[in-house]
Amino acid sequence: MRDPRALSPRAAQADGVAAAAAHGQANPELPRLTRVMLVGAALTGLSSFMYEIGWVRMLSLALGSSLHAFELMLAAFIGGLALGALYVRKKLDGIGDALRFVGWVQVLMGCAALATLPLYDYAFAWVGAIVGALAPSAAGYALYNVASAAISIAIMLPAAFFAGTTLPAMTYVLLRNGAGERVMGQVYSANTLGAIGGVMLMMHWALPALGLKFSMVLAAAIDIAVGLAVFAIARPRGRFVPAIALSAVAIVGALVLADFDPRRMNAGVFRSGVVEIDAARQILFAADGKTASVALFGVPGKNATLSTNGKPDASMALAPGEPMSRDEPTMILIGLLGLAYGDEAPDIANIGFGSGLTTHTFASSSAPRSITTVEIEPVMVKAARGFGERVALAFDDPRSRIVIDDARAYFSGRHAQYDIIASEPSNPWVSGVARLFSTEFYRFAQRHLKPGGVFVQWVQTYEMSDATLLSLLRALDASFADYAVYLSHSGDMVVVASPDRPLAAPSVRFLDEPRTRALAEKAGIRSAVDLEDRRIADRRVLSALLAQDGGPANSDFRPVLAHWAPRDRFMKQQPAFVTSVYDSPLGVLSYAGLYTRNRPDAWRTPTIAQPVVDERRYAEGVAAGLRGKPAVGGGDVDMVWHGIGLRLRELGATCFAGVDTPTATRLVVRAFQQSAPYLAERDLVALWSARDWLACDANAPAPIADLFGVFDALVRKDGPALAARAQAYFDRHLDALEADRRIDIVYAGLFAAFLNRDASARDQWLAAGVARLKISERETFRLRFVSRVLDGVAASAASTNDRDVAHD
Repeated sequence: MRDPRALSPRAAQADGVAAAAAHGQANPELPRLTRVMLVGAALTGLSSFMYEIGWVRMLSLALGSSLHAFELMLAAFIGGLALGALYVRKKLDGIGDALRFVGWVQVLMGCAALATLPLYDYAFAWVGAIVGALAPSAAGYALYNVASAAISIAIMLPAAFFAGTTLPAMTYVLLRNGAGERVMGQVYSANTLGAIGGVMLMMHWALPALGLKFSMVLAAAIDIAVGLAVFAIARPRGRFVPAIALSAVAIVGALVLADFDPRRMNAGVFRSGVVEIDAARQILFAADGKTASVALFGVPGKNATLSTNGKPDASMALAPGEPMSRDEPTMILIGLLGLAYGDEAPDIANIGFGSGLTTHTFASSSAPRSITTVEIEPVMVKAARGFGERVALAFDDPRSRIVIDDARAYFSGRHAQYDIIASEPSNPWVSGVARLFSTEFYRFAQRHLKPGGVFVQWVQTYEMSDATLLSLLRALDASFADYAVYLSHSGDMVVVASPDRPLAAPSVRFLDEPRTRALAEKAGIRSAVDLEDRRIADRRVLSALLAQDGGPANSDFRPVLAHWAPRDRFMKQQPAFVTSVYDSPLGVLSYAGLYTRNRPDAWRTPTIAQPVVDERRYAEGVAAGLRGKPAVGGGDVDMVWHGIGLRLRELGATCFAGVDTPTATRLVVRAFQQSAPYLAERDLVALWSARDWLACDANAPAPIADLFGVFDALVRKDGPALAARAQAYFDRHLDALEADRRIDIVYAGLFAAFLNRDASARDQWLAAGVARLKISERETFRLRFVSRVLDGVAASAASTNDRDVAHD
């Protein structure tokens, strides 16, 4: 809106009254002039907000659609309005023909807006160069925002400047012609109504019907038409041919020169620095929707990627022989986990259609009675049809119903409740999406779950730091009674939560249904063991982590996720701590009963790579090397771990004669650390207690012999022996270990304190670890976190024992 203080209304009105008095009568042109100015004010408000929505959509495709990018765009727009109002306040009194000035302002505003369209085509190259030149660091992100602001100003400021002059100038014209001060309110009211109309027109008709380019041309044409209409009532007539000529050149130039190439617009240059989609891939679908610009591109018949505002949201292989995309296992896993924890759940709601694969997965099972998918953007559903048979059940199954609406409005309006609510939001850095990971949203979802229902959500963990992810998990922790986190692959998580009771053990009865089983195998799941392999944490682990972290929860009223996630995206952050929380030092969390990674019936070669599966294979490679057997895998890393096992076996065969103690100690620690979390208990006892691979240890140096003693007590879970041996090793041989491995003895001591239920010993080990080893802040955090988890497990076990005694 324009600033009414941009002119002196009393001075202008005095001029108007004086002029009317000089003629001895009221201005006869005033009623018509008032009508033209009020209509013009409404139309320029309409066009200005069409510009704003159009510019934001355009720049989102180039700069990204984060909250920070949106704020910069909005600042450029409002800054242009303010500068225009400032200019007119200082200059308007010196303008002779104010009416003709209004006409030129309107025409120039439309022409300036049209000029941004060809200029916009260059924005992608600018952003590509900027992304390529900047380091993924905090300083780089600050410079990226400065550059984004400059691009936003270049695109938006000229037309916004003229927009800032229009209302003060229109009001000034009316006041000078004898209108009363109330006309100011009328002009601004008309402009406000026009602005509201512009938002409605742009979102609900122009963008879907005309597309981004022609919607902007329409908005500019409206401004130009207002300007020419003002020229038509100006005196003398016939002096606006230059305005007509300029307008014609601007319109034709914009239509001819502005390319709006979908290959550039949907390349996601703000993420990769790549200006254009690979020439080998075709644009299969592209459309501007009410809330987003959506495209489907790929190699016809082979693969396809669905993008929203330039950010890929789902990709899929279309042909049987094509390699699976990274998104497919996640989209399938959402459905499988819903079915696993909501066994026989009849009513399912899915928030966000995406590719349709999650809905397709739900529909592949005979268990659901109804599947309602709520998608806010209708163009997304149209684009997803391009995935064809891969998502056919989402469209064709009679139980599947697609609703175009905002999920909160739809659920609240119908007071609906479901057995399963699945949520497939985009990345948290996208503006508005962070609200789908907030405390308020989780409580909203909780209210719409039936008793015993489950909530399932996709969390894109790539391009996210540990602190940012923990703010999301803290919101989840505050809203649900129990939850578990699964890793579909190294970059995506799926959370499952229950609002009112502990999560039951997941059922895999869905594997009995051929269609669902086929999808599960695509995601690397053949049994309950494979599903368990993907669970990286539950509330027992994460509540301890959150208590140790102490950071804020993401909330609609404290939207830390919306502010932190865009920076994380640019800096290419990864939540390495959270996503590997299961991989505890010496495997102590596995020994405490929190994880079971060593089942012999687990799928060793799933169709999709899994960190846990890889780590287990490396552990089996160590065991194979120790026993003199062939390597388990054929990769470079597999051979490294197999080689470590073989080397230790060779040292044992020679009774450690002439061994280099530090080297041998390092090999023993590495072999145990890799094998402990991932092998069956009987194998660990054979390897590290019986040491059936060790032909002779008669001459083993004391640091190695005593280390074997520590590991022997640990795998047998002999608390007293472990406590004594860990303390002895800490006192005598700590310097024999590499600096970064000395902390392992502290973890052994902590586990002994856990087994012995000895809180005093726990505190002593924590103090010794921090004080003597001078460990880093990060390692201190991990140490205290593991201690918290073990305390929680011990407390839970004690509580269970007390209940059992009371029951007896």
